[in-house]
Amino acid sequence: YQLVREGFLRGQNHPDDILRMVILFKLFKDLPYFRESIAAWRATDAPLLELGKLMQQLNAAWQRDKTSSNNVLELHQRLKGIDIYLSAQAMEFRLSMTKASRALGVILSVASIVFFILLIGLAAFLVLRLTRVIRASERNFRMTFEHAPVGIVRVDNKGLILEANDAMCD
Repeated sequence: YQLVREGFLRGQNHPDDILRMVILFKLFKDLPYFRESIAAWRATDAPLLELGKLMQQLNAAWQRDKTSSNNVLELHQRLKGIDIYLSAQAMEFRLSMTKASRALGVILSVASIVFFILLIGLAAFLVLRLTRVIRASERNFRMTFEHAPVGIVRVDNKGLILEANDAMCD
């Protein structure tokens, strides 16, 4: 992990993002769009190393004061070729990441809709279940109230009689 962290830091990634980037890579490296992005990224490794070598050659030539116009022209052509290649890889990387972002948006939207439908289904199930339980409880109370051998009276908080069973009325 330390080697990866150092590489990300050299690439000017924020230190707080590195662990999430590693986890993202480990989880999604085999998914199509992510795999394409990684391939485009990796394809830039050799040209970037070549840029480093060109820079060293140019520095050495400047220090030796041996920068002929042919040498500069050759380095310029090599740099231009690397630039064209890296620009194409950067575009491929951006396009694959854009596709991945769009695909992820669709996946998350569908998942949200499915979750919402499941939530509504669960809520409907619970409402129906609770309604059945309440109705069964009301039936049990009503049967107990009406068939009790002793008198039962329901009164409100002011003491007024709301309901009385037959045993109370006898």
